[in-house]
Amino acid sequence: MNTTENKNEMTSQKIKEAFNREMVLLQKIYNKFPWQNREAYARWLAQTYHFVCHSTRLLSLSAARFSLSQNKFHLRCLDHMKEERSHEILALNDLKHLGYPISQFPESSMTSAFYQSQYYLIDYAHPLALYGYILCLEGISSTAGKDVYGQVCKAFGEKTATFWKVHSQEDDGHLAEAFEKLSMAAPTEADIILQSLKQSSDLYRMILAEIISQVSDINAFSRSEEDLQSYGRSLPA
Repeated sequence: MNTTENKNEMTSQKIKEAFNREMVLLQKIYNKFPWQNREAYARWLAQTYHFVCHSTRLLSLSAARFSLSQNKFHLRCLDHMKEERSHEILALNDLKHLGYPISQFPESSMTSAFYQSQYYLIDYAHPLALYGYILCLEGISSTAGKDVYGQVCKAFGEKTATFWKVHSQEDDGHLAEAFEKLSMAAPTEADIILQSLKQSSDLYRMILAEIISQVSDINAFSRSEEDLQSYGRSLPA
Protein backbone atom coordinates (compact mmCIF):
# COMPACT_ATOMS: atom_id res chain seq x y z
CA MET A 1 0.00 0.00 0.00
CA ASN A 2 1.49 3.38 -1.05
CA THR A 3 1.39 6.56 1.03
CA THR A 4 -1.70 7.98 -0.71
CA GLU A 5 -3.66 4.74 -0.28
CA ASN A 6 -2.64 4.59 3.37
CA LYS A 7 -3.86 8.16 3.97
CA ASN A 8 -7.13 7.41 2.20
CA GLU A 9 -7.66 4.32 4.33
CA MET A 10 -6.97 6.27 7.52
CA THR A 11 -9.37 9.03 6.45
CA SER A 12 -12.09 6.52 5.61
CA GLN A 13 -11.64 4.73 8.93
CA LYS A 14 -11.77 8.01 10.87
CA ILE A 15 -15.06 8.97 9.21
CA LYS A 16 -16.58 5.50 9.78
CA GLU A 17 -15.66 5.55 13.48
CA ALA A 18 -17.25 8.98 13.94
CA PHE A 19 -20.29 7.86 11.96
CA ASN A 20 -20.75 4.79 14.18
CA ARG A 21 -20.58 6.95 17.33
CA GLU A 22 -23.25 9.31 16.04
CA MET A 23 -25.50 6.43 14.93
CA VAL A 24 -25.45 5.01 18.46
CA LEU A 25 -26.64 8.36 19.82
CA LEU A 26 -29.32 8.74 17.15
CA GLN A 27 -30.52 5.18 17.59
CA LYS A 28 -31.08 5.83 21.30
CA ILE A 29 -33.48 8.70 20.69
CA TYR A 30 -35.13 6.87 17.78
CA ASN A 31 -35.85 4.04 20.20
CA LYS A 32 -37.44 6.52 22.62
CA PHE A 33 -39.45 8.34 19.96
CA PRO A 34 -43.18 7.49 20.10
CA TRP A 35 -43.60 6.55 16.43
CA GLN A 36 -47.07 5.10 17.08
CA ASN A 37 -48.32 8.34 18.64
CA ARG A 38 -50.28 10.15 15.91
CA GLU A 39 -49.40 13.66 17.10
CA ALA A 40 -45.69 12.85 17.45
CA TYR A 41 -45.47 11.22 14.04
CA ALA A 42 -47.36 14.13 12.44
CA ARG A 43 -44.90 16.60 13.95
CA TRP A 44 -41.96 14.50 12.73
CA LEU A 45 -43.38 14.36 9.20
CA ALA A 46 -43.93 18.13 9.18
CA GLN A 47 -40.40 18.99 10.31
CA THR A 48 -39.02 16.41 7.89
CA TYR A 49 -40.98 18.05 5.09
CA HIS A 50 -39.54 21.45 6.02
CA PHE A 51 -35.90 20.36 5.87
CA VAL A 52 -36.24 17.89 2.98
CA CYS A 53 -37.52 20.78 0.82
CA HIS A 54 -33.88 21.92 0.84
CA SER A 55 -32.24 18.59 -0.09
CA THR A 56 -31.99 19.21 -3.84
CA ARG A 57 -31.01 22.82 -3.28
CA LEU A 58 -28.18 21.87 -0.95
CA LEU A 59 -26.99 19.21 -3.38
CA SER A 60 -27.04 21.63 -6.32
CA LEU A 61 -25.15 24.23 -4.29
CA SER A 62 -22.56 21.68 -3.24
CA ALA A 63 -22.20 20.40 -6.82
CA ALA A 64 -21.51 23.92 -8.07
CA ARG A 65 -18.78 24.50 -5.47
CA PHE A 66 -16.55 21.54 -6.39
CA SER A 67 -13.44 22.30 -8.40
CA LEU A 68 -12.79 20.63 -11.75
CA SER A 69 -10.30 18.34 -10.04
CA GLN A 70 -13.15 17.00 -7.85
CA ASN A 71 -15.45 16.18 -10.72
CA LYS A 72 -16.45 12.80 -9.23
CA PHE A 73 -18.00 14.58 -6.23
CA HIS A 74 -19.64 17.13 -8.53
CA LEU A 75 -21.24 14.41 -10.66
CA ARG A 76 -22.32 12.38 -7.63
CA CYS A 77 -24.15 15.41 -6.21
CA LEU A 78 -25.96 15.86 -9.52
CA ASP A 79 -27.01 12.19 -9.54
CA HIS A 80 -28.05 12.34 -5.90
CA MET A 81 -30.08 15.47 -6.59
CA LYS A 82 -32.14 13.55 -9.16
CA GLU A 83 -32.67 10.71 -6.69
CA GLU A 84 -33.92 13.11 -4.00
CA ARG A 85 -36.27 14.98 -6.32
CA SER A 86 -39.75 15.59 -4.81
CA HIS A 87 -39.08 13.49 -1.70
CA GLU A 88 -40.61 16.27 0.40
CA ILE A 89 -43.92 15.46 -1.31
CA LEU A 90 -43.76 11.95 0.17
CA ALA A 91 -43.65 13.41 3.69
CA LEU A 92 -46.39 15.92 2.83
CA ASN A 93 -48.71 13.21 1.48
CA ASP A 94 -48.05 10.97 4.48
CA LEU A 95 -49.03 13.87 6.73
CA LYS A 96 -52.25 14.42 4.76
CA HIS A 97 -53.17 10.73 5.02
CA LEU A 98 -52.52 10.97 8.74
CA GLY A 99 -55.18 13.70 8.85
CA TYR A 100 -53.13 16.88 9.33
CA PRO A 101 -52.45 19.94 7.12
CA ILE A 102 -48.84 21.14 6.94
CA SER A 103 -50.09 24.60 7.99
CA GLN A 104 -50.69 23.21 11.48
CA PHE A 105 -46.94 22.70 12.02
CA PRO A 106 -44.69 25.69 11.22
CA GLU A 107 -41.00 25.10 10.69
CA SER A 108 -39.28 25.05 14.08
CA SER A 109 -36.18 27.10 14.86
CA MET A 110 -34.24 23.88 15.42
CA THR A 111 -35.23 22.61 11.98
CA SER A 112 -34.16 25.92 10.43
CA ALA A 113 -30.77 25.66 12.14
CA PHE A 114 -30.44 22.05 10.96
CA TYR A 115 -30.46 22.78 7.24
CA GLN A 116 -29.43 26.46 7.21
CA SER A 117 -26.07 25.59 8.76
CA GLN A 118 -25.36 23.44 5.70
CA TYR A 119 -25.70 26.41 3.36
CA TYR A 120 -23.07 28.18 5.44
CA LEU A 121 -20.67 25.22 5.58
CA ILE A 122 -20.92 24.58 1.84
CA ASP A 123 -20.26 28.23 1.00
CA TYR A 124 -17.63 29.08 3.62
CA ALA A 125 -15.95 25.79 4.58
CA HIS A 126 -16.07 23.17 1.80
CA PRO A 127 -18.77 21.56 -0.38
CA LEU A 128 -17.85 18.17 1.10
CA ALA A 129 -19.35 19.38 4.38
CA LEU A 130 -22.73 18.31 3.01
CA TYR A 131 -21.60 14.70 3.24
CA GLY A 132 -21.70 14.95 7.03
CA TYR A 133 -25.38 15.92 6.81
CA ILE A 134 -26.01 13.12 4.31
CA LEU A 135 -24.30 10.52 6.50
CA CYS A 136 -26.41 11.60 9.46
CA LEU A 137 -29.78 11.32 7.71
CA GLU A 138 -29.13 8.37 5.43
CA GLY A 139 -27.27 6.55 8.17
CA ILE A 140 -30.20 6.57 10.59
CA SER A 141 -32.63 5.72 7.77
CA SER A 142 -30.50 2.72 6.90
CA THR A 143 -30.09 1.69 10.54
CA ALA A 144 -33.62 2.24 11.86
CA GLY A 145 -35.80 2.81 8.79
CA LYS A 146 -37.25 -0.68 8.37
CA ASP A 147 -38.25 -0.88 12.04
CA VAL A 148 -39.89 2.56 12.01
CA TYR A 149 -41.65 1.78 8.73
CA GLY A 150 -43.13 -1.34 10.33
CA GLN A 151 -44.29 0.56 13.41
CA VAL A 152 -45.94 3.32 11.39
CA CYS A 153 -47.67 0.91 9.00
CA LYS A 154 -49.04 -1.06 11.95
CA ALA A 155 -50.31 2.05 13.72
CA PHE A 156 -51.64 4.17 10.85
CA GLY A 157 -51.49 2.20 7.59
CA GLU A 158 -49.14 2.06 4.62
CA LYS A 159 -50.46 5.30 3.07
CA THR A 160 -48.91 7.26 5.95
CA ALA A 161 -45.48 5.65 5.54
CA THR A 162 -44.40 6.22 1.92
CA PHE A 163 -41.47 8.42 3.01
CA TRP A 164 -40.16 5.62 5.23
CA LYS A 165 -40.81 2.98 2.58
CA VAL A 166 -38.61 4.78 0.07
CA HIS A 167 -35.81 5.75 2.44
CA SER A 168 -35.56 2.47 4.32
CA GLN A 169 -35.02 0.73 0.95
CA GLU A 170 -32.82 3.25 -0.90
CA ASP A 171 -30.49 4.62 1.75
CA ASP A 172 -28.40 1.46 2.19
CA GLY A 173 -27.06 1.96 -1.33
CA HIS A 174 -26.58 5.69 -0.88
CA LEU A 175 -24.61 5.11 2.31
CA ALA A 176 -22.22 2.60 0.76
CA GLU A 177 -21.61 4.92 -2.17
CA ALA A 178 -20.99 7.89 0.14
CA PHE A 179 -18.32 6.00 2.08
CA GLU A 180 -16.68 4.91 -1.16
CA LYS A 181 -16.49 8.51 -2.39
CA LEU A 182 -15.28 9.85 0.96
CA SER A 183 -12.26 7.55 0.92
CA MET A 184 -10.87 10.06 -1.61
CA ALA A 185 -11.21 13.03 0.75
CA ALA A 186 -8.08 14.76 2.01
CA PRO A 187 -7.48 14.84 5.81
CA THR A 188 -8.43 18.54 6.05
CA GLU A 189 -11.63 17.83 4.12
CA ALA A 190 -12.39 14.91 6.41
CA ASP A 191 -12.24 17.24 9.42
CA ILE A 192 -14.94 19.44 7.84
CA ILE A 193 -17.08 16.38 7.11
CA LEU A 194 -16.72 15.25 10.72
CA GLN A 195 -17.69 18.70 11.99
CA SER A 196 -20.80 18.65 9.80
CA LEU A 197 -21.66 15.08 10.83
CA LYS A 198 -21.49 15.86 14.55
CA GLN A 199 -23.34 19.15 14.19
CA SER A 200 -26.07 17.54 12.06
CA SER A 201 -26.46 14.65 14.50
CA ASP A 202 -26.68 17.03 17.48
CA LEU A 203 -29.29 19.24 15.80
CA TYR A 204 -31.36 16.33 14.51
CA ARG A 205 -31.48 14.80 18.00
CA MET A 206 -32.66 18.19 19.29
CA ILE A 207 -35.47 18.20 16.71
CA LEU A 208 -36.60 14.76 17.89
CA ALA A 209 -36.26 15.69 21.58
CA GLU A 210 -38.31 18.84 21.01
CA ILE A 211 -41.13 16.81 19.44
CA ILE A 212 -41.06 14.32 22.32
CA SER A 213 -41.29 17.23 24.78
CA GLN A 214 -44.15 18.88 22.87
CA VAL A 215 -46.19 15.68 22.79
CA SER A 216 -45.51 15.05 26.49
CA ASP A 217 -46.76 18.56 27.28
CA ILE A 218 -49.90 18.00 25.19
CA ASN A 219 -50.58 14.69 26.92
CA ALA A 220 -50.03 16.24 30.35
CA PHE A 221 -52.42 19.07 29.49
CA SER A 222 -55.03 16.60 28.23
CA ARG A 223 -54.76 14.59 31.44
CA SER A 224 -55.17 17.73 33.57
CA GLU A 225 -58.23 18.74 31.52
CA GLU A 226 -59.71 15.29 32.06
CA ASP A 227 -59.00 15.55 35.80
CA LEU A 228 -60.75 18.93 35.99
CA GLN A 229 -63.76 17.62 34.10
CA SER A 230 -63.90 14.58 36.34
CA TYR A 231 -63.65 16.81 39.41
CA GLY A 232 -66.44 19.02 38.05
CA ARG A 233 -68.70 16.03 37.55
CA SER A 234 -68.09 14.90 41.12
CA LEU A 235 -69.23 18.21 42.64
CA PRO A 236 -72.77 18.25 44.08
CA ALA A 237 -75.37 20.05 41.98
